[in-house]
Amino acid sequence: MNWALEHGARRLLIYCNRKLKPALHIYAKYGFKEIPVDNAPYSRADIALEFIPA
Repeated sequence: MNWALEHGARRLLIYCNRKLKPALHIYAKYGFKEIPVDNAPYSRADIALEFIPA
């Protein structure tokens, strides 16, 4: 996450599955927010999370 931001990433996007509750908890802890899932590249992904640095 730090590497991507240090190298100019303006946002980070993660596709996940709601069954992975521990992972979702970690993503929320680091400031990721749920966004609508649009054309997920993974068939099992039912949630998308985005981080935009302040």
